Order: sequence, then structure tokens, then C-alpha cells
Amino acid sequence: MKWRELCHRLTILEGKSIASDAWLHFADGSTRAIRIQDPLKLFLDAMRREHARASGEEDPEIQYAQQLDLLGRCESVEGENLIQLAWQTARDYAAKTPEEIEQDRENHLKFERGEL
Repeated sequence: MKWRELCHRLTILEGKSIASDAWLHFADGSTRAIRIQDPLKLFLDAMRREHARASGEEDPEIQYAQQLDLLGRCESVEGENLIQLAWQTARDYAAKTPEEIEQDRENHLKFERGEL
């Protein structure tokens, strides 16, 4: 399934998502609770940002950029599955080195050409 088709199918589901709380745990021992109004949208924003980086595009304007940056800095998250997936994606996004980003771009191009 192509990226745009996947986004379209997931966008259809966005209206069915309900607010959820998450508890963030940081390396210094502090915690923070946040409410995510639309966990599916949070996950989609995380995926859109990762896809843009992998394809060499500029970061897209996304609704949950601030929350994803916060998720990227925490050590663990308690919350529903979509929030867990968004946290893993945000953490991976924050931790990538320039070399890993370049490798992701090369892999993305190979995938687009059907080489992977």
C-alpha cells in the first residue's frame, strides 16, 4: 500500500478517535501528565514527520509538533497503544544521527524505485 493511500485510510478513522491521557516519565525522575485530544492524529503526525524526513522533504506543519517533541525527550510513556506508537516514533526521530537520516533517505528512494 502506498503512503498516500495509507494516510487517506487512516484519515477516515481520525474522526472516531477520543481524548486520552498519557503519563510521561523523564530520565531525571520527573513525570508529566498530558491529555491528547486525538491519539490517532498524534500518531499520524508522528508518521508524517518521520516520512517527510526520510523522503528529504521539509518537516510538515502538524498539529501535535510540540507534544511529539516532548514525547521524544521522555524515557517511557503510560497511555493507550496509539500514544505508545507515537512515543516510539518520536523517540526514534529525536535520536537519529545525520548518518542514519541519510540512510533512511537512501532506503526511501530505493523503496520508491521498487528496489527494496
